Amino acid sequence: MDSSGNSPIFSFQECEDMAILGDSCDENENACEGYYDRVPKNQCIFDEEFGLLRHTTRKTFAKNKLSKMRLAKEHCHPRFVLDFLPILKWLPRYNIKQNLINDIIGGLTVGIMHIPQGMAYSSLAGARPVNGLYTSLFPALFYMIFGTSRHASLGVFAVVSLMAGSCNLRVSNILESKASNGSLIGDLDDDIRMDTSIAILTSLTLCVGLIQIAMALLRLDFLTALLSDQIITGFTTGAAVHVFTAQLNKILGVALPRRSGAGKLIFVYKDLFSSVIAGYANWFTFAISMATIITLFLVKTYVDPLIRKKCRIPVPYDLFVMIVGTIVSALLNLRERFNVKVIGYIPTGMPTPSLPDVSLFGYVLGDALAIAIVSLVVTVSMGKLFAKKHNYEIDVRQEFYAMGFMEALTSLFPVWPSSTALARTLVYEAAGTKTQLATVFSSALLLAVIFFIGPFVEVLPVCFMSCIIIVALKGMFMQLKNIKILWRMSKSDCAIFVVSFAATVLYDVIEGLMIGVCFAAALLVFAILNAKVVEIGRLSHNEGQSYFQPIEKYRDAAISEGICCVRFSAPLVYINAEHFKKNIEEIVRLPALERRRREDENEREKSLRSSRHESGTTLRSIKIIPPESLEKKPSLASTKHEPIRVRAVVIDLSTVPHIDVTGAKCLIEIFNEQQSKDVNVLCAAAPLEVLERLQCVLDTNNTDILTHFYPSIDDALNNIDSRPPAKS
Repeated sequence: MDSSGNSPIFSFQECEDMAILGDSCDENENACEGYYDRVPKNQCIFDEEFGLLRHTTRKTFAKNKLSKMRLAKEHCHPRFVLDFLPILKWLPRYNIKQNLINDIIGGLTVGIMHIPQGMAYSSLAGARPVNGLYTSLFPALFYMIFGTSRHASLGVFAVVSLMAGSCNLRVSNILESKASNGSLIGDLDDDIRMDTSIAILTSLTLCVGLIQIAMALLRLDFLTALLSDQIITGFTTGAAVHVFTAQLNKILGVALPRRSGAGKLIFVYKDLFSSVIAGYANWFTFAISMATIITLFLVKTYVDPLIRKKCRIPVPYDLFVMIVGTIVSALLNLRERFNVKVIGYIPTGMPTPSLPDVSLFGYVLGDALAIAIVSLVVTVSMGKLFAKKHNYEIDVRQEFYAMGFMEALTSLFPVWPSSTALARTLVYEAAGTKTQLATVFSSALLLAVIFFIGPFVEVLPVCFMSCIIIVALKGMFMQLKNIKILWRMSKSDCAIFVVSFAATVLYDVIEGLMIGVCFAAALLVFAILNAKVVEIGRLSHNEGQSYFQPIEKYRDAAISEGICCVRFSAPLVYINAEHFKKNIEEIVRLPALERRRREDENEREKSLRSSRHESGTTLRSIKIIPPESLEKKPSLASTKHEPIRVRAVVIDLSTVPHIDVTGAKCLIEIFNEQQSKDVNVLCAAAPLEVLERLQCVLDTNNTDILTHFYPSIDDALNNIDSRPPAKS
């Protein structure tokens, strides 16, 4: 035991009794040049000589937890409060001269974007337009207090709004079906129906916030890794199809029943075509909608890039559409003359805070979990992107707290869950925003609309907001181009994108996300399950340096006579342990004639390379052996030597990151079975976790297996000839 109270994993005396130690060396010779190469050693001797400390995974985990508990008192220190409320750190140091003008410009610009987006996306969530303004106002203010990103724009987000609307519709149908006679909800007027929807959405928002706070407390930020880039892009592209479909009935001016569940879009399009054929479409609404979409699309695609070259402040085209639509509707009286549906009454003033209905948690829990993860992934990824670009850091765990507290506090008002929107975040950056103080100015503009301007847009046609949404979906639909790129880069990643997209389109939003996650997990399990054992050989071009690579990929990979080196590049766990064992047995049973053919080919290549070197020719490139050349079976006449058999197997475990009990037992079985066949099995470069797990599984009758572990492949190969095979 050393001075720190830690003892080595393996006893040096036990290893000395079981292994050939080689020449003794003074302890100070460890630093001598060439010491390691002159005295090959197994893992036991290596750990003893270099002082491996006994820190098992379990003890390390327990120590970490205890240390965190001891630090709990420090969390009450005022410095922790500053970390928990970042606004107390950056606001006192705010540089008015350098930052204020940029923050005012950025805040007002994003505030202008909040108005049309908040009112337009309310239809996705199944709420009133004014609720969209509330959802744009309160989350941004609370995030300014708790968040660490300077550019993230919290508020309405199309995908999250759609997910909230899907949950709203599903729970509303459940509550209606549970009514005693079907009239409790079904026969109520639209205002009371809307109040029910708001109650569901606020409960969903609170549930999302509590889940995010729990994830922060339990340090479950790794859960966001479940959503890869391919899942997110496939899911958001599929969700864009749902968002687009939800706007078609407003563009055509027809009322459709709300649908949810598997095949939702099929039924929606069936209802839409039936209404059009039946003559319910308002063709004037359709005409002004198409004109607006085409104009807005052309301006954003072709005119806006030219304007951006001369003006760095983004032009609020969506707001202009709302203003023009409101003026035209008021002057021409579109509602009365052409039966165009308008927004209608918008209340002024702030809503009264109230507690959400927690009895609805049981209905919204699954949706809340999905929304919590999606909103966190989007917000954190956007925060990291812009923090790296502008050379500052964000605290990821604090972002979890910020999102959780933001959702929990905003649930006191009639809102739905919010998230970061990429478009508004890009506008923040383009406008030169420096700090989170820009939120104050965007919120001031929203307050002006809520208190004073709201009644002026009551005559705005609903179809104009749908036009804004459809044009804004262009960026999401452009993600379909990723399919071609992913197909060239990775077939599995392309499959994840396609499955996530197709499942979201063909099923529904929440279910599509879950299917995408499950499919990606299944591919990961399949890859681990089918990981192959690869035979490797030594590449030695410089004295003292050896590289080991697959013999089927590298021509110069040397195969030692009677020795087989293999590598396994995957976790060795219960799902692939039997497959691993079978692969080892197949390689050992490789026909002796084929193994002799490989050795002869290797010798011929060495001779050819030597002759080239003598003649002054230097090989500068690596040539890959064609797979078909290895498949040719040699004839007996071409074999000059007697067939050879495998007498030793070296298993390279350096690329095995994890092993469970089943995997450890599998290694022991391979060792015992091959030793009974006079085949010496050695393991090289095993991570400490593998050694610790193996030591826990071994019984007293198999302790000699430990002496067959070596710190490197070279050590294992150099010791094969110096020791006889162990007896089982």
